[in-house]
Amino acid sequence: STPAMQFRVGCFCNPGACQDALGLTDDEILHNYFESGHVCGDQKDILNAKPTGAIRISFGKDSIWEDLDVFVNFVEKTFVGTHTFQAPETDNKQKFAYFSHTLPSPVKVHLSNIFVFPIKSCGAMEVHEW
Repeated sequence: STPAMQFRVGCFCNPGACQDALGLTDDEILHNYFESGHVCGDQKDILNAKPTGAIRISFGKDSIWEDLDVFVNFVEKTFVGTHTFQAPETDNKQKFAYFSHTLPSPVKVHLSNIFVFPIKSCGAMEVHEW
């Protein structure tokens, strides 16, 4: 079943920090833009087998502990241990067309970092163990 969460992906209006966090070179950034046509807000989340941004899940003043539990369960089921990802079968082929042609399917996925920002616009705390 699909978890009841919404994700935001991209560089969150900070392309320099995003480039640094993802370890992308200047040449890779230029290639993504000039050769692949990648711009903010497009559906090109992975180019040349590398992400073009990060995934963010946010909690607000109305969030409850159960919202965090949904995220923790999702991370445990998806990333703890060995898993592979395969683009879902769907009637909406256009939605997954770019993704399906970009990555081999199935593909091994891994979670590289979790950062917690306890207060908006303040420094992050990195999760070092699960």
